[in-house]
Amino acid sequence: MKQIKFWSILLLTVILFVVSCGDGDDTTGGVNNGQSTGSHYGHAWVDLGLSVRWATCNVGASQPHESGNYFAWGETTGYNEGKRNFSAKTYKWYDEGVGYTKYCGDSNRGIVDNKYLVDSEDDAATVNWGGSWRTPHPKEIAELVNNCYWEWTSSYNGSGIKGCIVYKAKTTTDMGVYCNESRAVLPSEKYNISDAHIFLPAVGDYNGTSMHGNGIPNKDEPQGRYRGQFWTSALGHDSHSISYTYYTFNDYTGSGLEIFLDNSERRIGDIKRTRGLTIRAVCPK
Repeated sequence: MKQIKFWSILLLTVILFVVSCGDGDDTTGGVNNGQSTGSHYGHAWVDLGLSVRWATCNVGASQPHESGNYFAWGETTGYNEGKRNFSAKTYKWYDEGVGYTKYCGDSNRGIVDNKYLVDSEDDAATVNWGGSWRTPHPKEIAELVNNCYWEWTSSYNGSGIKGCIVYKAKTTTDMGVYCNESRAVLPSEKYNISDAHIFLPAVGDYNGTSMHGNGIPNKDEPQGRYRGQFWTSALGHDSHSISYTYYTFNDYTGSGLEIFLDNSERRIGDIKRTRGLTIRAVCPK
């Protein structure tokens, strides 16, 4: 009788182990202070009321205000692994004399495969974080821009890092609203960092060996500029053989506020795939 009980317990243990490990999913979540938050494969997410969950920090970062890693589009290693030149000559999917060897729709630019979405094995979010993490699609970026309340800050949570706090909108009138530090435009409700949000740091990007958009003056931006630039998972719309979709925002205040509000500088656009940008990952609900 004891033997039967032992084998029954052992069998039940094995079954429970197989069930718990079979899908490889370690997503956890709950409601804390009215916010829906959790983690997936060890990385925190927040529910902003959109179609996907958004990571709370960039790929390669451990805190929301950190830049994390910089990647060329379709590469899974980047600045943190020693890449210091973000150009065609160092790009994984480019050969001199051939052109682009993958993700190309123009025979004048390389080998045509007409791929326009990054494969999982080339998605830095998926490869580095595992599970269902991935780089967001432009449609998911459009959701973020149009359905959340955005607020520029010069120091997120006392970190000294500039960027945009993207809140889950409390009312429909706050969706797509942007408020800069001049407070020229105000939301219908009060927001603070205890509310559901993500922070997108304005930590610039790499072009060749130069950093742009991190506040340091250079030949292209003599006044210095803070800019957030993040990859999406899809090809660009204008000339998808050479440029790829990303989303960006600038530090606009005063007279520049109107530009930001019409989304011309908080937008989805095209940029050379060889540049080094950050990634804010998403995972499914």
